[in-house]
Formats: sequence, structure tokens, C-alpha cells
Amino acid sequence: EDIISTSDLLLELREDKDARVDEPEFIKARLFDMLIGDWDRHADQWRWAMNEKEDGTQVYVPIPRDRDQAFPKYDGVFPALLKFGAPLARNMQTYAPEIQNIKTFNNAGFYLDKTLINRAAWADWKAQAEYIQNNLTDDKIDAAFAKLLPDTKDEGIDNIKEILKKRRGNL
Repeated sequence: EDIISTSDLLLELREDKDARVDEPEFIKARLFDMLIGDWDRHADQWRWAMNEKEDGTQVYVPIPRDRDQAFPKYDGVFPALLKFGAPLARNMQTYAPEIQNIKTFNNAGFYLDKTLINRAAWADWKAQAEYIQNNLTDDKIDAAFAKLLPDTKDEGIDNIKEILKKRRGNL
């Protein structure tokens, strides 16, 4: 019924006892962030779709946006020096089958995670990880990458797909 910014969402949650975030959908979105290596998930990277239930409850569903950090590749001396000298840059991790450091990877999203995920248990996270693993099949990954424009396809695409499939298994 409405789409709002994160700052407006936080105001709604504070002012309206009947407003809440769809935590399972937010967890699924956060796991997907980790799956594709998108470490840049601060508050402005989200919009929120409001759905009003019959009982008057307003449930906000996350809409991820700005995927400019997906499948990152950092090599050379400068990124290593930057991470050494600027601890907040340690979330910039090259896309690999395993996340090097899950804590630093999620620095940008930490505030929202702590604010918006407060009812979930480990079983909720596990259920969303299994949902992604069961529904993001190899065929769907291959079909999605096949739709890329020809100018965006290079020898790195097969490597990204291979890593994506391994990360899916590691969720």
C-alpha cells in the first residue's frame, strides 16, 4: 500500500505499536546479501513495502536496492593497505566460496540487523537459508546469468557462478 525509506520505517516502528517488520523476509534478504557478497547494506540500501493486515497491523517487507557491491573482486596492494589502515574497510572482501570474516563483512548492516531482527531464533535463520538453498537451483542461476548483456559477459562469469553455487551450499 505504501513504500517508505528506512528512516521513515524506524519512525513508524517507534510511534505505532501495530507496525512491525517481516523478520523472515528481512533475514532472507540479509542471507541473500551474504550469498552474493554485497557488504554495502546500510540504511539507504533498503526501502520498505507496507502491507496492512485485516487486524490493522502494518507489516513492512524489505525491498533491497543498489546492488553495486555484489560479486566484488579486490586485488592488488591498495585494497590490502586500505584494509590495514582503515578497519571499517575490512568489510570489503573479494567474492569467494567462504566469507573471510562474517563479522566485518556485515559491518554496514549491523545497526539495521540489531534494530529490526529481534524476535528470530537460530531456527528462523536456518529455515531461510534452507529456503534459498532449495529454491535457488543451479538451473535458475545459469538462466539468470544467461540473460546478462553480451558486453557484461567475460571469462569471470563462470567463476562467479561456481562461487555462487558453493556459497549457496555454505549458507
